Amino acid sequence: MAPCEPSPPACRRRYVYPTGELVPVKASVAAAAVLGAPDLLRPAFLPFCDATTALRLLAASRSLSGEVQHLPQLEVVLRRRGCLDEDALRGLAALLRRAVGLRSLRLGLGYQELGPEGAEKIAKVVATIRGLVALTVDLRRTQLGELGVAAWAEAASGLPALTSLDLRCSLNALSSKVIIALAESLRRFRSLSVLCIQVDINPVGDEAATALLVGAARVPGLATLSLDLAQCGLGERGARSLADALSREVQAPASVDLGLRGNCLRHASREALAKAA
Repeated sequence: MAPCEPSPPACRRRYVYPTGELVPVKASVAAAAVLGAPDLLRPAFLPFCDATTALRLLAASRSLSGEVQHLPQLEVVLRRRGCLDEDALRGLAALLRRAVGLRSLRLGLGYQELGPEGAEKIAKVVATIRGLVALTVDLRRTQLGELGVAAWAEAASGLPALTSLDLRCSLNALSSKVIIALAESLRRFRSLSVLCIQVDINPVGDEAATALLVGAARVPGLATLSLDLAQCGLGERGARSLADALSREVQAPASVDLGLRGNCLRHASREALAKAA
């Protein structure tokens, strides 16, 4: 029997990896190497850095290789409850400004102390990447607020080539007013085929949940819709409204997935929703 692969050391973290590969090298070693020779800060080196460390180095660097401009895809994932300070935030913004050729972008900013202003800052930079086709943004528990949600909705809706959007806004204490505003912003999308929105564990309520479903279902050409409304304070009235909305929306997507766990709904209501979807 072949020996088991050794588990990675606890000090190894998640990475910025524009090449699509994960290379588990200690962040401290990478940081020391780059700080000793700033000119070595190139996309080929970023896979060796812890994400937060890499972003700080990007902020400190005066220049980035022209290779960044031609990256087709980029994924930045910050470790949970990490410290996204001003330096790291500036580094992320600097990286995104140069990555003008991106087609696919995933930002894992969940559980960071981002705040409305930080969320708006990054959203405005993403809005300038006009060739984006796929966008995934994890903003769970980042204290988004109304400003942050509105900024990301505006940024995403202004991307002309975008066909796939995955927006994760769980655990942000978003009120029904904010969710209704998000629902209204969906009318600006024209090219989406896949839409995933997570607003679970927010005080959404019946009216806002229905508005969000209706707004998403009316996006022209949408083929797949995933809407997570878990633990959102839905009741029987909300379940009936959701079922009615699904049945009457003639433009409803071919595939609809509703997450309703943790809401006080009867079995019959869940069955009615499943049938309507």
